[in-house]
Amino acid sequence: MNRELARRIGRWKAQALAAAASFARRAGERLDGKKRAWLGLTSLAFLSIIAVGDYLVSGLARRTIVFYAADGAAAFVEERFIARTGSREGDIRAFVEEAALGPAEWAAAPLFDRSAALESLFVREGTVYVGLSEAAALPVSGGRALVENLRSVEKDIRRNFSGIRAVRFFIGGREIPRLG
Repeated sequence: MNRELARRIGRWKAQALAAAASFARRAGERLDGKKRAWLGLTSLAFLSIIAVGDYLVSGLARRTIVFYAADGAAAFVEERFIARTGSREGDIRAFVEEAALGPAEWAAAPLFDRSAALESLFVREGTVYVGLSEAAALPVSGGRALVENLRSVEKDIRRNFSGIRAVRFFIGGREIPRLG
């Protein structure tokens, strides 16, 4: 659902930008000096309005998730457009669920087993408490160690959401010791 909406919005933006560039190019060929500068500023204002409108209308937030290759040598940074929920806690929940789905890049390894699920998530005083199912502790074929994957998710949360001081993980109701 989110990817389809992002694809539609991207297509609309590309068509609007192409039309604006074509108009500016045709109009600019016939104008000189001050009029050409005025047209450039008007085009820039038009594109700015499109960008702001896109941001406000889409309801999507661009978030980055880092996945690693099976050997751990290469990092794959993926941008995901995730629907805003209206609450900070809901946005972080949607982000962690998206990270748990795994990478789109075939060479990258997933963070958790496919059967893993987010059971609970809440934010209190700058600390995010993430409760994962017991399946999250299962080894991932071709993946990194669980602690490294949890550390990666913690870094992703802190990078994408300002004001988060700490992330605490629970698997099957048991707290995972601090990741360092």
